[in-house]
Amino acid sequence: MKNRILYIISIVIGALFIFESAFSKSKFIATKGKFPTYFTIVIDSKTYDAVKEEVLQYKSIIERDNLGTHILIGDWSSPDELKKDLIKIKSRRGAILEGVVFIGDIPVVRVVDFQHATTAFKMDQTRFPMDEHAVTSDRFYDDPSLIFDFVAKDSVKRNHFYYRLNPKSRQHIKSDFYSSRILPPKGLEKDATELIKDYLKKVISARNIMNPLDNIIFFNGHGYNSDCFTVWNHMQFVIRDLFPLAFNSASNHGFYNFRQDNFMKYSLLELMQRENTDLFVYHEHGAYDTQYINGDYPAINTLKRSQGYDGLGPMDLLAISIRNTYRRYSEKRAQEYKESMIKELGFTEDFFSRQRIDSLNSYDSIFNAKFNIVLKDLIGIRSNAKISIFDACYNGSFQKDDYIAAYHIFSQGNALVAQGNTVNVLQDKWSMQLIGLLSEGVRVGFWQKETQTLESHLFGDPTFRFSVLSNNKSFSDKLNLELATQRDNSYWKDLLGIDNPNLQALALKMLWKNGYPALYDILMDNLKNNKYPTVRLQAMMQMLDLPDADYSVPLQYGLMDPYELTRRLAVRYSGFCGNSKLIPYLVSNLVNNPESFRVQLGLFNSLQMFDALLVSEAINLELEKSNIKQKRGEIEEFASYLRAQEKNQEKKLKIILDKSAKESERIFEIRMLRNNNNHKYLEAYLSIIGDPQESILVQETMVEALGWFRWSEKKGTIIDYLNNVLNNNTISSELSNKIRQTIFRLMMV
Repeated sequence: MKNRILYIISIVIGALFIFESAFSKSKFIATKGKFPTYFTIVIDSKTYDAVKEEVLQYKSIIERDNLGTHILIGDWSSPDELKKDLIKIKSRRGAILEGVVFIGDIPVVRVVDFQHATTAFKMDQTRFPMDEHAVTSDRFYDDPSLIFDFVAKDSVKRNHFYYRLNPKSRQHIKSDFYSSRILPPKGLEKDATELIKDYLKKVISARNIMNPLDNIIFFNGHGYNSDCFTVWNHMQFVIRDLFPLAFNSASNHGFYNFRQDNFMKYSLLELMQRENTDLFVYHEHGAYDTQYINGDYPAINTLKRSQGYDGLGPMDLLAISIRNTYRRYSEKRAQEYKESMIKELGFTEDFFSRQRIDSLNSYDSIFNAKFNIVLKDLIGIRSNAKISIFDACYNGSFQKDDYIAAYHIFSQGNALVAQGNTVNVLQDKWSMQLIGLLSEGVRVGFWQKETQTLESHLFGDPTFRFSVLSNNKSFSDKLNLELATQRDNSYWKDLLGIDNPNLQALALKMLWKNGYPALYDILMDNLKNNKYPTVRLQAMMQMLDLPDADYSVPLQYGLMDPYELTRRLAVRYSGFCGNSKLIPYLVSNLVNNPESFRVQLGLFNSLQMFDALLVSEAINLELEKSNIKQKRGEIEEFASYLRAQEKNQEKKLKIILDKSAKESERIFEIRMLRNNNNHKYLEAYLSIIGDPQESILVQETMVEALGWFRWSEKKGTIIDYLNNVLNNNTISSELSNKIRQTIFRLMMV
């Protein structure tokens, strides 16, 4: 018996030695004991040496939550080296890797040829340099099944690497585990390792406190979602469903809007320092160094809280705004802007004199700085929200030395986690999808993993989760475990029976991910009958992700849903679909819901994807049925506009087909199809591909553009045509690769 025990021990030690020796350029510290799932701290050796004590305490505090934690220490010369190490950890027999955190100087990946995995970013890769058109993304690491080809190492930032998505790779994101970055900014004038050390200390401290999610703040900035009150109002009643504990007290929830103060920035700087805030969501425009709060022309007539600008009237404010705009323009554009302001608003030549403009530069700059939050405003601020979400462009641009998200989590406040984006993002997206899971005690990393895009990232501790009542602790633990494994359909099916919108929406998504056989009927039932707006929306979005469904069916229900966001997304996807059955439902929104500004904007774009005559006929029918009088003229004018736009589309089509036209002009018009899936001229678009007399670049651009017709009712026609071209041995390998990539995208492979 003794010999048998020694034999088993020798086998275990040998296995551990073989596993750890596989990391030739890094050190692996395995967890002790057995856990249902595992987490990995990835850290560079210099940082580890400086913060070793805090990292080991962080490891210990995570394991107290029954999550085994490894530490991987190294100095990786390329992302490929680190990716191989992560794959080895993930492949350990009997071990489920649920997440990783990258601490310190970890290789940064910047991706090209994968813009279709972003929500909005579509920069021309032929016209702009690679450091501008590449998307910074850790999907390279947390979705290791994606195939990337190395392109180059950045010549300035030597730890940045460029990769291209291989055409034969899967063309959508399906991350195996969640990930996050703990990467200090350089502008806080404190050593990076000290910032990491301080951050880990507050993470460890926070884990010793019972903290349910019962205190939330939401803010809508200037120009976001067309400043639509319907968007703002609907968000509030939906959020109440998702975070019920925050509505047990009048002081535990706040919904703020830029309109509430000319200089809302100062109110926000106070709000973000509230001690007990759990979740702070910023719906706003952004840059890597700016949170855009107010517009540069306040609407209120006088400024009583303007700190030195008391008594300024609307014309004074307009003058400041015009001067600041004029300074941003140069040469021809500046001249055109000046002429329009003189003609339309009555300003004089003297107003735009260079001497006068320059003399007021300091005055205007100081005034303008009061509108938005910039990095220097955050120095010394105690950002206290445990989780901050920046539903904005560029606030998570960790390829920069400084970025907004980092200034929050590395403040001296209680901030633990931030979410932000590395490039610009779409406003009309469901940024709060499944956000209510945080109130169910789900680790924030799991929420991010189920909703992430190429550009979206977490910063801070991804294992953080809010407390739940003691009698719900085992349920919450089980929920996290199932999110790590995702295999048990019976578990997700049972969640549908619980009267909780967070759990029901999650169950629909998990059943979709697992390919549940009776899914279509379940989704349709919830879309039609569920009482919760977010569950109905989840059902619609999952139906739009079924590869062979008739998308017009869920979109018809979505277009009639009382929830504004559901209608807004249904309008957008209706344009992508192009099925004429949707026209009456779209027109009904056009005529009967003028107060939903963002829905109206979507209609303005999507209705152009349909036959203008059919739309005009539907408008006339709806006007008669609804007996609309006040807005009738505007709506009829819109119908005329659509007919004019159709003629304009025909002109654009002629440019696309004209082999004698400038290639740059043709390519520009083809690229416009990415956002405007004009189904009417599909046969003409297809005729370009495989034409031996056609420009290779024009063909490749058209093939790539057709990859955006993912929801088109004519998607099958595109796939069949491309497969026929692919069988033609005379086409180039470059065109073949583009075609394969587009087919994979359309088939959702």
